[in-house]
Amino acid sequence: MTSKIRQADILSSLRAFQPVSGEILARRLKVSRQALHKQIRILRVRGYSITGKPKSGYVLDSQSDVIVPEELEKSLAAQKIGRKIRHYAELRSTQDTAKEMAQAGEPEGSVIVAEKQTGGRGRMGREWISDRGGLWVSVLLRPSLLPQNVPALSLAASMAISDAIRSECGIECGLKWPNDLWANVGSLQNPIFKKVCGVLTEMSAEADRVNWVVLGFGINVNNFLPSQLRASAANLKGLSGQTVGRQKLLEAILKSLETAYGNYRQKGFVDFRASYSERCVLRNHPVTLNDFGKTVHGEFVDVDAQGALVLRLADGSVQNFFAGDVTLGSIAFAGSK
Repeated sequence: MTSKIRQADILSSLRAFQPVSGEILARRLKVSRQALHKQIRILRVRGYSITGKPKSGYVLDSQSDVIVPEELEKSLAAQKIGRKIRHYAELRSTQDTAKEMAQAGEPEGSVIVAEKQTGGRGRMGREWISDRGGLWVSVLLRPSLLPQNVPALSLAASMAISDAIRSECGIECGLKWPNDLWANVGSLQNPIFKKVCGVLTEMSAEADRVNWVVLGFGINVNNFLPSQLRASAANLKGLSGQTVGRQKLLEAILKSLETAYGNYRQKGFVDFRASYSERCVLRNHPVTLNDFGKTVHGEFVDVDAQGALVLRLADGSVQNFFAGDVTLGSIAFAGSK
């Protein structure tokens, strides 16, 4: 039995959050007390809060929101995305690590998860604060697509993540072009949108082929939000009123992404377009778009088959935009991971 399997078994044994004596646990896992203690130390380094108490044994902190990559791999073994999960206590950026792995030949579907990022970033290199309690994830893909067909993959992924959040948490997230998920904390008549998630795709490509795509997403789940973010961001714990199980949510997201990715590879954005347009929070609102220093004002018309934002401008003309930062009402949100 490998050390990785023993770590997963230890966490599974402690999931009841009740003390288990080291002697009983070692006997159950068929390892020595010394080997058990070594694995406990490694798990602590990985970020799990496990304490050892004399006469009672080891106990997992009841507030721990545990991610067990070995359990995820087992539940996702039938699909491509998530067959290999790499879990870290801390990284500078899951995106950077995933890109390094992609260059080194890491197989498609590998997932990189960090409990904390010290250099998380979004579109255009913007900072993304990503402390413990969130989901900071990158997925390595190797699609047979033309480079121009990759950008709309972010939109399809946003829909898949939104679907998983709704099914697991009962929270409806609207889609903010091009790569954010917003929750309405106001009303239908007076919406107040706060950011819950951002999606970021980066790729290596040649003129006629894609070498790899790294699809990253950051979700505010149970993580503490600094005061400077609370006016514009929300977490799932606050929206639902309870701690959200990140392992179950991540499993649902990776399953949803598997389905969406398969459909996207076969048909592109065509099958996603109508639903994305319907769920886009820009509908029925004035929109200001900053496109590389040029500011335009208009009304949302649609999202086209390539994922471009279609706006009707003040002069009545209709234009398509493939990139830019969007302002809705009085709240500006820049795209980020």
